[in-house]
Amino acid sequence: MKKKFCIGNLSYRTGFQLLILFLSLLLTNQLQAQEGSITVRGKVTDQSDQPLPGATITIVGTTKGVITDNYGNYVIDAEPSDQFIFSFLGMKSLIIDVENRTTIDIKLEDKTSELDEVTVVAF
Repeated sequence: MKKKFCIGNLSYRTGFQLLILFLSLLLTNQLQAQEGSITVRGKVTDQSDQPLPGATITIVGTTKGVITDNYGNYVIDAEPSDQFIFSFLGMKSLIIDVENRTTIDIKLEDKTSELDEVTVVAF
């Protein structure tokens, strides 16, 4: 016995037609999601060109991001209009526009702070 299913305003009976409909909807959604996406690769280094493993690359306004590998390399899918935030502990964060670039290499600067007074406490 075939069961009847409704998807939006359309109703279908189970069977081969439902499988075809499901697959076509799935492929359409994936193609629409990937239509404007580009793959961006790059390397994050410090001022002396040493790789920064564990640096964070995040797309501004989203929770999507990646972390660099042991050699400072990263790969992330983004939209051409996106902005990336590059950050690493002890370094100044940097915001960069993607602008259709597929390779973005970044050199982060040290974050220095001057202290007027230091207090050392020993137990």
